[in-house]
Amino acid sequence: MDIKAKIEMNKKNIWQAVEDYKKHTREKDVLDDISEKFVSRLAKDNAYAKRELRTLFRMSPVWDESLDALVINGTRTHNPDYARVQQLAEDILFPAQQIMNLEDVELLNCAIRFFTHPKENPEPAIEAMEKIAPKAYAPRKKRSRIFHALCDALGVADNRAGSNFQRLYAQFADEISSRKIDFKLYVSLNPAHFLTMSNPKVDMRGDTLTSCHSLNSTSYSYNNGCSGYARDNYTFIAFVAAEPAISETLNNRKTARQIFAYKPGNGLLLQSRLYNTEGGTCGAQADSRLYRDLIQRELSDLEGAPNIWKTYTYVNNSKCSIGAGTGFGGYTDWLYKEFNAKLSIRIDHEENYESFNIGTYGLCIQCGEEIDKWLYCYDCNDSFYEEDEDEDRCEACGDYFSSTYLVIDSHGHETYVCAGCRDRLYAYCDECHVYYPKADVVEVAEEIRICPSCLERHYAKCPDCGKYFLKEELKDGRCVDCLAKFKENGKEVAA
Repeated sequence: MDIKAKIEMNKKNIWQAVEDYKKHTREKDVLDDISEKFVSRLAKDNAYAKRELRTLFRMSPVWDESLDALVINGTRTHNPDYARVQQLAEDILFPAQQIMNLEDVELLNCAIRFFTHPKENPEPAIEAMEKIAPKAYAPRKKRSRIFHALCDALGVADNRAGSNFQRLYAQFADEISSRKIDFKLYVSLNPAHFLTMSNPKVDMRGDTLTSCHSLNSTSYSYNNGCSGYARDNYTFIAFVAAEPAISETLNNRKTARQIFAYKPGNGLLLQSRLYNTEGGTCGAQADSRLYRDLIQRELSDLEGAPNIWKTYTYVNNSKCSIGAGTGFGGYTDWLYKEFNAKLSIRIDHEENYESFNIGTYGLCIQCGEEIDKWLYCYDCNDSFYEEDEDEDRCEACGDYFSSTYLVIDSHGHETYVCAGCRDRLYAYCDECHVYYPKADVVEVAEEIRICPSCLERHYAKCPDCGKYFLKEELKDGRCVDCLAKFKENGKEVAA
């Protein structure tokens, strides 16, 4: 499809999305203001900006040109083929077998059953593995990682990019962790899907998966980010819809969605916050891992690279920084620790990936000119920029409230949020009486929570029971109970 045809298809998809968005909400004023100028410019900008990603995605057998998206629906994944796992394991470990004595070969064959016969009692295989590679196995360690550690111990691992070992190990790891999915995951470049990334506010079916990016809301400056993401070079949106057979739900009833960012050929993948009908982030880690795994597999397959990635929590990582592009007015949720964004680096680019920025200016929905906040430019709706002097803006959700509250964010900066966001995202330190991100606050005793700074200043951990105590309560570094047990045990040993 040439660029002109893609622009026309984009325009058609955007107008359809606007109509779908209107179907179940009473709040239509903003949607009625969307103009042909806005739609035409967004359609053109998206067609050009996403060309590199679109060229890559079009190589996939699950690419849907009309949806402008990959549709991963189970055809790209499968239950592990353990006969193939067996063959790959034998091919990889063959050099080690050649120099082993007969007894060790038998132990190795037994150890391989840990990977190829998951329904068997694993103890014999684990015992065999521990004899030939004592440090390979660990409880709760992924089987693919255990196998890699076994290969390291036996001297067959060759971690150079493009080596025969890397090629075979990638196939082994991919096969052993394969699984079927019972839903459709849409991985989209479609500007319509960016505009409708969150469901409509005041939806008569009930508000689910609404946010500061809900397109029909005038309460936030952040929904400018919907068109800002659609116009940049590297972001795509992954989402699940309520009823894929009913096409309108792709635009007005998403049940989970995430922004991802990837520069083709760069091996660096950003996975931003997961939003779902339960609020997302907390309790949604399994879904988030699955979406990331499916997308990593797809990218690796399309680029003919090993599907081996190292994943890090984005905040405070030492690898690289993904910034917001100039003029981006959306919510930069990947920068906040509590939203658990992830950064993945593929093994073939561990030493040569590049950082990049995501998001750019959004567009005024009436005149189509670039703007860095809200949905309207000042000339099209100057009243939109008049703030109520009696109200303060919550820095978490973007709404205005008669009262906001001081908290310390995950970067250690003072900020002000509404009571709802404070109670949802932050916890009160009983020592300094300030709110900090919940993930940073430690419960030292029942109903007593302490921030990291106060914890370091006033508390210490007993090395025996692992509980925190006020420093002055510890004697010889131990709590009273553990010290008594320590002294008692010392007497028994002396006796």
